[in-house]
Amino acid sequence: MKLSFQTKLFLSLVVFTSALFVLLGSYYYVSINQQIYQAMSMRAKVQAEEIAQIPDLKKEIADHNIQAIQSLMQTIASKSDASFIVIGDHQGLHLFHSVSEDKVGKPLVGGDNAAVLSGQSITTIRTGGLGISLRSKAPIVNAQGQVIGIVSVGYLTRYLEAITFSNMVNILIVAALLLIALFIFSWFFTCNIKKQICSLEPR
Repeated sequence: MKLSFQTKLFLSLVVFTSALFVLLGSYYYVSINQQIYQAMSMRAKVQAEEIAQIPDLKKEIADHNIQAIQSLMQTIASKSDASFIVIGDHQGLHLFHSVSEDKVGKPLVGGDNAAVLSGQSITTIRTGGLGISLRSKAPIVNAQGQVIGIVSVGYLTRYLEAITFSNMVNILIVAALLLIALFIFSWFFTCNIKKQICSLEPR
């Protein structure tokens, strides 16, 4: 089936504008996603380091008072937007988990505890017991400068992706409206071109 000049021109404009919107949409999605990851990395880091400085927590960890640790941390976790907050001891064993209480006494997973136990704060993306997450870990240090525990504050990547998508919704709505407007403009533009050439078809 041979397409008319008007139809070819209209389809060309539609394909071009659609491709342009896809490219721009992809760019904005990646940009917003990176900004969210950076912001949440900083938020996780600040929370982990602040929790690591709580005197009562240090005392209860030193005494290995798991019940007191859980009572203290449940209050803190209820006020946080983090997907999970974990406290571990100097041997890398769970003392508290805000989501899975049954993990207490079991090893921390992810393979990134060595640096924290040596006194460093880190932020990584790892697969843990709840799935892939962006998490920040900080050492809990006693008055003698010894690392006695680990604080881990994390955000599941699916949660971060949901935030990215929600931020993209308004952009997608505006883009869709603009695309419809461009389709309408393209159709009337091609109709006008056809009138200008007296409905003749160029070779």
